[in-house]
Amino acid sequence: MTAAASDLDALFKRLHLANARRVWRGLIHRAERERWTYQDFLTWVATEEIAHRQQTRLDHLAIAVAYRAIQNGFDAVFTTAAALIDDLSAAFRAGELTHTLPTYTHPGVLVVGEVGYLTYGTDAANMLFHVVNERHRRYRSMIFTTNIALKSWGRVLHDEDLAQAIIDRVLERGRLLRLDGPSIRTLHANLDDAMKEESDQEPDLVRISGKSWSEFPEPTPLC
Repeated sequence: MTAAASDLDALFKRLHLANARRVWRGLIHRAERERWTYQDFLTWVATEEIAHRQQTRLDHLAIAVAYRAIQNGFDAVFTTAAALIDDLSAAFRAGELTHTLPTYTHPGVLVVGEVGYLTYGTDAANMLFHVVNERHRRYRSMIFTTNIALKSWGRVLHDEDLAQAIIDRVLERGRLLRLDGPSIRTLHANLDDAMKEESDQEPDLVRISGKSWSEFPEPTPLC
């Protein structure tokens, strides 16, 4: 690492810009390749940081649900999709899959964050299916956070059929909540309006197995 790079890395760390510190080198290479202006580069650094923080807030919401479950006597585990897949893949190669699976299939609540946020190995769908299928069979709760449309899970998990099987099991007794606003990265292009017809989600924000509303809605507090 050069002195200038070391200084920039330290500055991002001091400013608590964790994601900018992680992605700035790649953005520099892209800026040089695509001949970005200084303004373009700064805009992308800022938007990548904002997008990451939005994903983090979505994860903090999922963790809060898991924490509430713990308060009510259930055990819960939070992990990222990448960590879960890597852990199970390593266990499979070592012949230890049956011993590792209970880590993710036994807890009362499993929160899997950042589905589709990173690149996974070719066995990703197979590893995730083991967990989802077992939890679905035992009626154990799962929460997934993702920044991609459900129709794209097959692409990132490298298996369209298994990805569909995963989604079917999650949503058969589950609920799809869409928590988003205009895309930070494409706000200038107004792409959200242009892509509405391509969305794989209905206007309703709450879906269960094709039903319009939850079969067991949560009570609304009076205070």
